[in-house]
Parts: sequence; C-alpha cells; structure tokens
Amino acid sequence: MIRIRRRHLPIHITHIYIMSTAICNTKRYARFTYYMVLAIAAAILYVKMLTRFGMSPGVDGPYYAVQVLSIARTGHLKYPDPPLIFYVMYFFYRLLSDVFLGVAIGVTVFVVLSSLTIAYLVVRITGSFVAGITSMLVFLAAPFEIRLAGDFMKNAAGLVWIALLLILIAHSVSTRKTLKHRLLVMLASLVTLMLCGLTHILDYGFALTIALLIPLIQCLVGGRSARATSYEIALAGLITLAVLQHSHGFREVIRIGTEYTRNPQIYINIPCSLWQYVFSS
Repeated sequence: MIRIRRRHLPIHITHIYIMSTAICNTKRYARFTYYMVLAIAAAILYVKMLTRFGMSPGVDGPYYAVQVLSIARTGHLKYPDPPLIFYVMYFFYRLLSDVFLGVAIGVTVFVVLSSLTIAYLVVRITGSFVAGITSMLVFLAAPFEIRLAGDFMKNAAGLVWIALLLILIAHSVSTRKTLKHRLLVMLASLVTLMLCGLTHILDYGFALTIALLIPLIQCLVGGRSARATSYEIALAGLITLAVLQHSHGFREVIRIGTEYTRNPQIYINIPCSLWQYVFSS
C-alpha cells in the first residue's frame, strides 16, 4: 500500500485529502453505530422474550438456574458440564440478584456476540455493509436460533466460537503464510477452540471437525500443496482435543452423554412427553 504524505501535496489537494478521509471515517462510524443499535435492540428483545414468564423458558431452562445457584452456594456445578456459560450467568446473577434474569442476560450476550461475529465474517467475505446487516438480522430472527436461546442455551452460546473459528479460517486462507502468521493463527485457534470446548461439547465437536477438514479440503478442492494449507488450525484442534481428553470434567461429560443416549427409555419418553404436552388439559 502506498502511503500519501500530506506535506508532499499541494494545498488544495491536501484539503481534498483531509475531507475524503473525514468522510470515510464518518461512514465507518455510522456503520458501526448501525451494528451497535441493532445489537442493543436485539439484546433488549431477547431478554424480554426470555423473561416474559418470570422463569427460564424451555425444557432445559430451569437446569441453568440450578447450576447457577449451585455455584453461588457451593462454588461448583451441581452436575458435570462445560462450565463457561454457567459462570457468565453467575456473574449476572450476582450483579442483579435475580437468577432467571442472570440466565437470560448471560445467553443473550452470547447470542448478540454471535450475530456481530457472523456479520463481520460476511462483510469480510463480501465487502458489503448491506450483506453484513442482513446476515445479522437473519441470524437474530431465525426461528431455530430463538429456539436455541430459549431452550438449548449452551448450544446457542457456542455459536460465537464457531463463527470466530470461521473468521480465523477466512483470514488464514486469504493471507500470505509466514511463520509469524501461522503462529498467531494457531494461538488464536487454540484459544477459540478451548473456549468452545468449555461452552458446549457439540459445538466443540462441530468446530473441531471444521478445523481438521480445512487442510484436506484445501488440498482436494483447491489443489494446494501441503505447505500452502492452513494446517496450523488443524494442529490447534488436535492440541485442544488432547488437553480436553486429559480433563476429568470433559471425560465425565462424555461418559454421562454416552450412557444417556444408550438408554432406550429416553427414546420412548420423548414422544410420550410431547404427546402429554400437546394434548394435556
């Protein structure tokens, strides 16, 4: 990029240069304001929606309240689970002295951050402000996202780390690969994947799959050599997997989830519960 020094320009050209720079900065700040206004409006609507009945919504809603109250009373979770979102909810609970409001604000923060991250990713790929705002609106208004935020809150919270990983992948595949660049991307991927693993195991599994498949896709589809692939992201995924596998809490979550899904009774209970919910008086 060629840098223009103002002292090398004639006076009238300097004035035009200053005005054009000011206009660009004004547009940038205006676009940032649009994103912030939309994020704040979405946060208010989500909190209002999640607290309209005075309790946590959904099947799993009370579970989050139980975990937060367990942290407040004993200092640790009542049931083994990735702990990050519960401690975020606990922070808002201590701040507001309302466990249901703390749970609602905690998950709303993650949902809004996910929408901003997705908007940034879309703008980076397309270069369009309209596309970024549209993607943010579509994400926030999607019925499945509203369902996740109102019931499967950890799943909704983990989407922000998946979006961040996609941004790192987009940066990695479009930037010249020096040793410094690879180390920075690997470090950022390590942090992102670890935070994802501390949020929800299914989100982590999806993010890990993406991280491991990227170099393979680059080789097969893009025809790149091994030296040109983004192997640092896959390496970060393998490191986080090795670290989490040595975590007792992570292994306990895997064990409980495996035993739960192997129990055939749950597949009988689900349709019965749905039938009772729909047709009970």
